[in-house]
Order: sequence, then C-alpha cells, then structure tokens
Amino acid sequence: MGWARKKPLAAALAVALLLGLCRGDVVQFIFGDSLSDVGNNNYLKKSLARAALPWYGIDFGRGMPNGRFCNGRTVADIVGDKMGLPRPPAFLDPSLDADTIFKNGVNYASGGGGILNETSSLFVSQSTVCYYLGLV
Repeated sequence: MGWARKKPLAAALAVALLLGLCRGDVVQFIFGDSLSDVGNNNYLKKSLARAALPWYGIDFGRGMPNGRFCNGRTVADIVGDKMGLPRPPAFLDPSLDADTIFKNGVNYASGGGGILNETSSLFVSQSTVCYYLGLV
C-alpha cells in the first residue's frame, strides 16, 4: 500500500482519536533479560536462573522474593511509573488473561534470555525471543 492510499486512513484515525470516538490505553510490552524480568523465570520449572532468594525484592512490595533479579523495581518499572503506566505482569503467570494484557501490557523478559537459542542454554531454560513468538 503506497503512501497516497495510507493518508486518508491516517487522517480518519487521527480525527477519530481527537473526537474521542475511539479510545486506547497506553501499556508496556517488555522484552529483555534479568534486568527486566518480573517473575517469568519462577514459572520455568527447569530453570537454574530463579529470583527466589531472600534478597530479591527486599525493597519492593512486602519485602519478599518476587521474581525480580534486583532488590526493588526494574528499569521498566521506574520508566513506567514516571510515565504513569501500569506495571505489566509476567507473561508466564498462570492467572494472566487477555483482559489483563489489554489493560496492563505484559512482560516477556526472562533472566538468561536473549535473541539466540544458545543464550539460555546455560540456565536450562528456554527463554528466547523465538520461544515467546512460538517458533520453537
């Protein structure tokens, strides 16, 4: 589709947004490794990379381990808080449903994760981009 054909569609969408005819929530979809993981690895049964030790989460919430590989908020948490966005739950959380994803976004980050399949092989977990896209 050429630019000339996209212009009317873009203009119609802009007018609809300005008039309040359609509404959309701004949410985060986070991909990353342990720096952004909010608990996905805790749902991976065979993973050696888990954030379940007492010091993980000591400065966050109730001060209990929560799946974050840090003692408090991740960088994504901090950026989202500054922007007024909701904190997205872990993708592998069994209670996650479509409504929650549309309302809060979702966090795909996984400790030891990476783009290459070999990245996560050291931690016995399958947490690559291909895994989340269903290509493996």
